[in-house]
Amino acid sequence: MFADVAIKGAFSSAETGLTVAQGPDGAIFVAGKLASPQVIWVVDGVGPAGIAEHVKGPVTALAADAANLYVGVGQTVTAYSRTTGDVTHTWNTALPGTLIQLVVAGTKVWGLSTQSDGNTPDAPDGLVAFDPSSNSPVRSVTGFSGAFSIAAGPSSVYYVTKQSSELVQQTNAGATITAPTNQQVNLQLSGPSAIQAVAVVGGQVIVAHDAGQGLDAQLNTYDAATLVGPTAQTNFSADEPLAATAGGLFVVGNGDTGVCAASQTTCVRRFSLPTGNVGDPLALPDDTIASAVTGPYPTVVLARGSDLHVLRIG
Repeated sequence: MFADVAIKGAFSSAETGLTVAQGPDGAIFVAGKLASPQVIWVVDGVGPAGIAEHVKGPVTALAADAANLYVGVGQTVTAYSRTTGDVTHTWNTALPGTLIQLVVAGTKVWGLSTQSDGNTPDAPDGLVAFDPSSNSPVRSVTGFSGAFSIAAGPSSVYYVTKQSSELVQQTNAGATITAPTNQQVNLQLSGPSAIQAVAVVGGQVIVAHDAGQGLDAQLNTYDAATLVGPTAQTNFSADEPLAATAGGLFVVGNGDTGVCAASQTTCVRRFSLPTGNVGDPLALPDDTIASAVTGPYPTVVLARGSDLHVLRIG
């Protein structure tokens, strides 16, 4: 069952994906189609969509906490008060490439930047941490490559580097902890960025390992405190976005990934690490162009034609 909030005319078919964030209260923020200025929309609960901000885009990353909305454009992160809409801070990351992800990990906001276009995994990456009360970034981490995703825990972020051989934890306190992934990667088939950290759930870091053969992939977990792992694998698809929510893991899939029922083109359903897909899949519109699933409140944001839809899963 969905509660559907439509945002008319907010998507362009020229776009290849969605930039979405959810606040801890369930407010959904989504970047609209590229324009000057670019609109960031907000949906609180199941009420009508409103304009959160007008920004000079293109927006490449979003995150939100209880106080602020964080907007990444190029190498700049701007914090906007969720109460007044005013700019509270603007930070220049001074990192290589472009910001591709922002996450909230406890009291810090972390950003991942890369020069890679996906075809050059050895291009340099960088991490930056912000304290919402500080006028300057509080930490930068460089000298690694191959990370296209970071996973946020309560007071740390995690990523995989060194040709998928090393799992790294960067803590809000400034510590760097590393451990081997203990997985074999076929560099010819999968490439050096085959393993990516995707979520932290129940004290476990979830990583996805793309086998490089069609959509074949697997999920494994590592202890978030000790980095011991991996656990036994759970079969997955390289084409399935996964999100941790207060109601458990949710995944969006299609008829090619085995997530959906035979009559469904695309769908969303619960996902269990021990067993894989669980529960009945909920069908999404057949004409979905792009989609993202997000938490802590399970929500799918999707594009149909020129419209965005925020679907609350009830």
